[in-house]
Amino acid sequence: MKGVRRDVLHEYGATLSGPLATGKRCAMKPLRRDSGSGYLLLSFTLALLTIPSAIGRAAEKPPAPDYATIIHDFRNSIPKLMREQQVPGLALAVVSDRDILWMESFGFTADHQQIAITPDTLFSVQSVSKNFTAAAVLIAVQEHLLDLDRPIHEYMPGFRVNSRFEEHPERKMTLRLLLSHRAGFTHEAPVGNNYDGDSASFARHIQSISQTWLRFPVGQRYSYSNLGIDLAGYILELRSGMPFHRYAKQKLLDPVGMAASSFDMEFIKGSTKRALGHGMLPQPVEVPMIPSGGLYTNAREWARYVQFHLRRGQIEGGALLQEHLLEPMYEIPFRLPQQTSGYGLGLGVYFRSKHQAIALDHGGGGFGFLSKMIWYPKFGLGIVLLTNSADHLFQNTLPNQILDRFLAAGPGRAEAKRAEGPDPVTDYFDMPPARQRMLAGEYLFNRSGHMVLTFQEGRLGIERGGDFLPIRWVAEDEGFVLLDGTRVYYRFVRKRAGLSSCLVRLNDGEFLDYNVGADDVSGPDKPEWDRYTGKYRFRIFGQPSGSVRVHKRNGCLFLDTMVDDMKLEEYRPGLFFTAHGEALDLRGAVPTWRNISLEMIRIPPALQASLVVCALIFLSAVLVWPVAFLVQRIPARMRSGIPKSKMPWAARFLGGILAAWDGVLIGALLTSASFLIGAGIDPMVRLPQPVRIGLVVGEAISLLALALPLFVALAWKRRCWTRWEQLHYFLVTLAALFVLGVLLHWKLLKWPF
Repeated sequence: MKGVRRDVLHEYGATLSGPLATGKRCAMKPLRRDSGSGYLLLSFTLALLTIPSAIGRAAEKPPAPDYATIIHDFRNSIPKLMREQQVPGLALAVVSDRDILWMESFGFTADHQQIAITPDTLFSVQSVSKNFTAAAVLIAVQEHLLDLDRPIHEYMPGFRVNSRFEEHPERKMTLRLLLSHRAGFTHEAPVGNNYDGDSASFARHIQSISQTWLRFPVGQRYSYSNLGIDLAGYILELRSGMPFHRYAKQKLLDPVGMAASSFDMEFIKGSTKRALGHGMLPQPVEVPMIPSGGLYTNAREWARYVQFHLRRGQIEGGALLQEHLLEPMYEIPFRLPQQTSGYGLGLGVYFRSKHQAIALDHGGGGFGFLSKMIWYPKFGLGIVLLTNSADHLFQNTLPNQILDRFLAAGPGRAEAKRAEGPDPVTDYFDMPPARQRMLAGEYLFNRSGHMVLTFQEGRLGIERGGDFLPIRWVAEDEGFVLLDGTRVYYRFVRKRAGLSSCLVRLNDGEFLDYNVGADDVSGPDKPEWDRYTGKYRFRIFGQPSGSVRVHKRNGCLFLDTMVDDMKLEEYRPGLFFTAHGEALDLRGAVPTWRNISLEMIRIPPALQASLVVCALIFLSAVLVWPVAFLVQRIPARMRSGIPKSKMPWAARFLGGILAAWDGVLIGALLTSASFLIGAGIDPMVRLPQPVRIGLVVGEAISLLALALPLFVALAWKRRCWTRWEQLHYFLVTLAALFVLGVLLHWKLLKWPF
């Protein structure tokens, strides 16, 4: 057909009918090129015919979501939230798989530096590093450097670890188990952990893992641990022949578009675009746990990383990581029946009933930072949040609130409603009351905290906020509890005697281990345990920061951490384990709890007696010196016969202030020694300004003891005091120096040392 382009017919043919639509000949007369009216008629006809199609396509295309109101609301509320919770700086980004929908920064890089946070400011993301490490390992698997299911002893022939359950557990460990926290490790290593804050090398940190004890048999359960991820990163370092930070940079960060991000501690320390971490203690920069917590990144580049996942491993130019290798990261390995949430490879996997969709996420916290990333593959939306404070409470709530609003604003993304159907359980199991009673007791969560099951009126249930929630049994040793409208399923694992060993929360695979119960038999009450009882303090970054207590109860030894009071089982003389596998080692000169160094708080009787003597000396000064000062003010005629003292007023004033203060400290030490020595005194922590000023003033007064010997020397040299005054001041000075030595010994003085 002449005069009408074939591409026009092809484009609109679907809207036509008859011969023209099918391309058959039609009974129209051929149009001549010079017939202008014919061309106009045909064009007009075609235009009319295409109008319904265009209208239909426009109606099918959803309108672009309007996020302006959401952004405006949070832009106004976030600064207030930061002020309330003392967060110096914050940056965030909300992304789709193709666009950055919102990216903004708030506040400053430090409390004392008014340098504004930008989307390019680097933050430590702490444990979110685990997901980047898992991605780097998967890239190495793609390059045939590693195998997820090969035993790690083939990569590290000399590696060993202690276990109560099996010989050579390292021969059963694989990279898949390391990355999914199922190798049985505890969380901290003896060297380079979250408490010592030292600058130990990554290699020394890895070597110290061999000194640890496994909490559980290899592969038995999920147990969150830095050590497995750090081992995976070290194996990657061995196999690639380059430092871990360099491999991650070349193979993952740079290709994704994260040029400013790095695991390299030397690079981070030299960066001028870095936020400073803030916490209750001054925060070190260097993190020896590099693969599990060493990454620094910014909002702009972290947003690209979430987009990389939303695109299923695609970057510009093709696939960086093949999709079949990414799938295990997003899936829960070794899932239990009814388990909908858990942990994949370096990534949390959670089913959110609010949206009836899977959310993938990871958070990080420590060394003065808190961070969070979340994305929904189903909706193609994600968020990242970075803060330079480790003390706030909105790490999880704020990003979820923001993302929920963005999800609700999208077309067709209204909050999902669960279908109200009949009860799927039609036949409940008749669990004998006697069998239920045997399961009552206190159960320990994997990391911290406990749950109490009680037996009331013939039924076993959970105590929660003063309420009793009975278990509805669906099978022998398996039932559920209704918590906020959700069925939480539990399966009990029994010992041979019928008593409970642990229970499994089937919804998310969490194990809870039996700790104590009302029907427990008495323990052996060994006399040699008496030397272990007492309080022990631990330090964070060298500063006393808390204490634990070892005590006896019902013939057993217990460890009280202020959160949980856990029964201890002696495995070897002086080596104890809790029900959930954590080790208390009291055998050496330096006791440890979970590989964290402890120091026993014990004031010997001789020291207590010395402090009492010092207190009496201080009391005499506080009572006598003010009277002597008033006597000096009496007119000469009224104090005839009273010898005139030439004691300098400055010496009297400073000594009196110090005597009063040290007297108060001695009283506190004698009555609350374990609390003071365990908690420590640090005026540099992020406390309210009046409290910090008070601590600084108190420590400054304690240091006045260093000035008192000068007054003693002057008094003896110039003979300006009576012999009694000289002796009295000398005793006060000795007592003040003694108390100062005690405070320094227990590290109760931080400033300016």
